[in-house]
Amino acid sequence: MILALSFILIARFAYIQIVNGSIYSRSAVDQRVRRVYLSDYRGTIYDRNMIPITERKSTQYAVVFPDLIKDKNKAISYLTRITGCDVLTLKKLLNGTAFTLAIENSNIKTQQNGIYIATVSERYSDKAIASHIIGYLNLYSHSGVYGIEKAYDNVLNSGGQIQYTIFLDGNLQAIKGLGSQYTITGVKRRSYGIKTTIDYHIQKIAEDVMDEHHINGAVVILDVKTGQILAMASRPNFVPSKISEYLSNSDGALVNKALTAYPLGSVFKTVVAAAALENNVITEKQTFYCTGNVKIDGISYPCYKNKAHGPVDMDKAFALSCNTTFIKIGERVGSSRIIDMAEKFGFGNKVINFSEENTGHIPQPKEVAGAGIGNLSIGQGTLTVTPLQVADMMATIANNGIRHIPIIVQGIVDDNGNLIRKENVNRSYRVISASTAKKLQQMLRDVVTDGTGIRADIREGSAGKTGTAETGKTGISHGWFAGYAPYSDPRYAVVVFAENGGEGGVRAAPVFKDIVENILKIK
Repeated sequence: MILALSFILIARFAYIQIVNGSIYSRSAVDQRVRRVYLSDYRGTIYDRNMIPITERKSTQYAVVFPDLIKDKNKAISYLTRITGCDVLTLKKLLNGTAFTLAIENSNIKTQQNGIYIATVSERYSDKAIASHIIGYLNLYSHSGVYGIEKAYDNVLNSGGQIQYTIFLDGNLQAIKGLGSQYTITGVKRRSYGIKTTIDYHIQKIAEDVMDEHHINGAVVILDVKTGQILAMASRPNFVPSKISEYLSNSDGALVNKALTAYPLGSVFKTVVAAAALENNVITEKQTFYCTGNVKIDGISYPCYKNKAHGPVDMDKAFALSCNTTFIKIGERVGSSRIIDMAEKFGFGNKVINFSEENTGHIPQPKEVAGAGIGNLSIGQGTLTVTPLQVADMMATIANNGIRHIPIIVQGIVDDNGNLIRKENVNRSYRVISASTAKKLQQMLRDVVTDGTGIRADIREGSAGKTGTAETGKTGISHGWFAGYAPYSDPRYAVVVFAENGGEGGVRAAPVFKDIVENILKIK
């Protein structure tokens, strides 16, 4: 009996020493290690010149381990001075687990036992730029749910965390030389950075000008020669670091309006003109007569501001945004050809394939039969497009008819900024002939020199088209200006969309002008 009991004890001791030894050893180590979460271990998002768009700001935090603090009253006094946190809140926090507090008074940095100072790179800054491009993270899973954060979550997200870790001796004092460290834990895969096509400085110009003009809507800027997206801004804006404040808002701050579909209005006359020229239905100098109104199957369509423009050719009608003439042109061209041209320009399809991107709607011929051709010819009815799609069309015309499908990500980079994989290899094809493109370029130029877009002209010369799109609400319309600059050597295709902004020539054209002039100052 005694022998059997001895055998059991020996076997149990062996189990503890051999089988379970690692568990007990780990437990002993854990008792002398303290950790607290600082941030996610996630790849950085950069602009085209490797300027960081995320991790632009560092913040100092007080890292507090309550069980290591002997004099809590002294700790409260110290923490109040450096963080500004009130006494009652600190008392509650000091009765719990490890926590961090942002430091407000950076002149006081003396560490105390149980209180340490850590510098943390913030994923987002309060001065949010390119928020709708970057997107944001889920508050709980820390995975991307919007923008590049979502589209490239599998590249950016390592699954790991950056923690502040302290190693203690037997007296629960920090071990000198090893005492506190930044450690990375829980990594499931290597994370990489994303190099975008965005130009940080052009993006900032676009956002600053939108704010100066109080524009609620979107701005998109493309590189004419490559199709790369240089800027894409939306308003109202949001601050990703304070995302919880916006989740229940209804002002549309979390909507990327550059990727949202809206009625286009007269900017669509560009598509109608392209279809007419490309199919040799009419010439740009063929004359029409505008009486101020035209009827199709009993439906009356008034001209812009109810004006009767008299005899006009397509060029002049385009510059003056003459509805009656373009409805007559649309009838001659036919809905099928117009729709085909719209699709060639990229309307009706996603461009960059973000989950939040709309395709817009290009009506089918049966939808615009009879009087419906009137709405289609002037960009009204069920037709909807995104500002990005419109910028894409303008870049194609400025590029002599060759479309470079826009991209927003150039590739994946390592921690040293080396490009390790290219993304979205440029895809190009001809949409319209060079001769048609040249005719459209002149028509677009005439809009800003002698037509509805004079507020968009610049010293270097610009070209574009205004649009005022009905919303279905009396007295409320969207304002558009879509164009490019400089006229003689196109570099930038720019679209300004002013949601509920009224006349495009009045509201959107001046924004285009200010944006382009500011870009040309720095480029």
